[in-house]
Amino acid sequence: MTAPTASLYDTVLYPTAPLPQTHPDRLATMATWFGLSPADPRKCRYLEVGCGDASNLLPMAWDLSESTFVGIDLAEKPVQHAKQAIASLGVCNLQVEQANLMDLPLEGEPFDYIVAHGFYSWVPPEVQERLLVFCARRLSPHGVAYVSYNVLPGFYIRMMLRDMMRFHTDAISDPQQKIRQAIALVKFLADGQYKDDEFSALLHQELQRYLQKGESPVLLHDDLAELNEPLYFREFARRAMQQGLQYLAEANFFEMQTVLFPEATQKALHQLEQRGIVFKEQYLDFLKCRRFRQTLLCRREVALHRPHDGTPLKRLHLSTPAKQQPSIKASDPVWTFMTADKAQIATDHDLSKRALAELSAAWPASISYEELLRRVAGTSSVSQEDEAILLNVLLTAYSTGLLHANVHPCWAVADPGERPQTTEFIRWQIAQQQPILASIRHEAVEVADPIGRFLLSLLDGSRTRSDLVREIGAFMQAKGMLDNPNAPEVVERLTSELDDNLRSMAQMALLQRSA
Repeated sequence: MTAPTASLYDTVLYPTAPLPQTHPDRLATMATWFGLSPADPRKCRYLEVGCGDASNLLPMAWDLSESTFVGIDLAEKPVQHAKQAIASLGVCNLQVEQANLMDLPLEGEPFDYIVAHGFYSWVPPEVQERLLVFCARRLSPHGVAYVSYNVLPGFYIRMMLRDMMRFHTDAISDPQQKIRQAIALVKFLADGQYKDDEFSALLHQELQRYLQKGESPVLLHDDLAELNEPLYFREFARRAMQQGLQYLAEANFFEMQTVLFPEATQKALHQLEQRGIVFKEQYLDFLKCRRFRQTLLCRREVALHRPHDGTPLKRLHLSTPAKQQPSIKASDPVWTFMTADKAQIATDHDLSKRALAELSAAWPASISYEELLRRVAGTSSVSQEDEAILLNVLLTAYSTGLLHANVHPCWAVADPGERPQTTEFIRWQIAQQQPILASIRHEAVEVADPIGRFLLSLLDGSRTRSDLVREIGAFMQAKGMLDNPNAPEVVERLTSELDDNLRSMAQMALLQRSA
C-alpha cells in the first residue's frame, strides 16, 4: 500500500462530531422505505472514508457491539487520536487506519454501509471516481452508500465568497492567520452593506453563516481548500450510474418531499417525477437553491419501490421532539405540536391527536407503529379510514422533519427516575473532557456547564437524587460556588436545579433506563 502523505489536516485538525444521518439505523430505515432489504444495523459491516478521529464511528461501535466498523483517513494525527480513544475505551469492533482510498482493494469482503461525509467535493476527479467505483464493487447486494457533496445552483453564492476569501488570503501561509483574515474579510463585507439592495440580500445569509462559525478550522478545510468542486445533482447521479450505482434517496427523508410547496408546484413536481426521480430531484434543487446534498446510493440492479403513502411507517419505530402547545385543552378541536425551532403540525383528527401526544410524551424514546396504534386505540377497533388518516398525518410529520423513523427502537428515556443513569460511553466522553458529546440518538450535544458535566459523570445508576444533591453541593463548595451546601434553603434550591438539569438531559437523549 502506498504510504499516505502529510496533509493540512495534520497541521490544523478538523473538528468532528457524531452525524446522525450516517448511523446505520438511519441508512437502513431509508433503504427499507424504498424497497431494499438492508443488513441489520446491529450486525453489519460499516466503512467510513475520511473518518478523522473517529468521533462519528466510536459511539456507533460502542453501541452496536456485534457490528464491525472500519475507518480510513489520509491524515496521521486524527488517526492516532482515534487509536488512542479505541484503546482507552476497549472497543474491539472498530479498526481505524491511515490509508489512501486509491490503494484500497476493489475485491474483498463487502460492506453493508459505506459513508463518505465531507469528502467528495474536496478531492481530485480520479479520487471521486475511485470512491464511486469502490462503492459499486464493495457494497453488499442491498448495501447503502452515503456521499455528501456541494451542489449547484445554490453553491454559486458560496463559491463567490470562497473566491473572495481565497483572493484576500492568497499570500498568507500560516493557517490560523489565514482563518482570521478570512473572517476579517467577511466582517468587512457585512459591515460594508450600506444599502438594502439585491446584492446585500443575497450576501446576508451567507455572511451570517460565516460569522456564526467564527474562526473555526472548518473554514480553512471547507471554504478555503484548494479543491472544492460543486456540481449539479443530475451530473452526480450520472457519474454514479456509470459506475454501477443508482440514486436511492437523501439521508434526510424530508429533503425529498414537496409537501411545503404550493399545490400547483407540488403537481408540477409530481409530473416531473414521471420522467424519473433524478429529474424531479434536480428541479427540487432549482426550487430550493440547494447548496449541499447528502445522497444515498445503492447497486444499479436493485429494484426500488417509491411509495407515495405512509404504509412503510407500519414497520418502523417513531418518535417526535414536537411538544403539544400548553394552551391546548383536551376539548379543543385542533391540537398543535411544535418543535423548538418552531416547526409545527396541527390536526383535528382524534386518533392522530392522541398518537402525536403519545409520541411527544415519550420523546426521546421511540414507539413502534404497532404499539402506538394499540395505545391510542385502547379496547376499540380502528377503522381503515381512521388508520389511513393517521398514516397520512404521520407521513406529513415525517415529510416536514417533525417525526423521526427508525428500524430499531431508541432506548433513551424521558423520565430520569430515582436513580438517573447515563451511558458508560457518555461518562467516558466526560472523563476525556470532550466538549461535544454523542447522545443516545447519535446526535451532537454540547454540555458546557461544569456542574452539568460533573452531574453526568456521576450518573452510573448507583446514586439516588438525594445522593446527587449532596455530591453536587460538595463540588460547588470545593469550587467556591457555595458556602454551606447543607443549609435547608440551599438543599431545596439544588434539588430543584437537579430536577431541571435531569429533565433537560433526558430531552437531549443523554439518559438511559436504569438497570
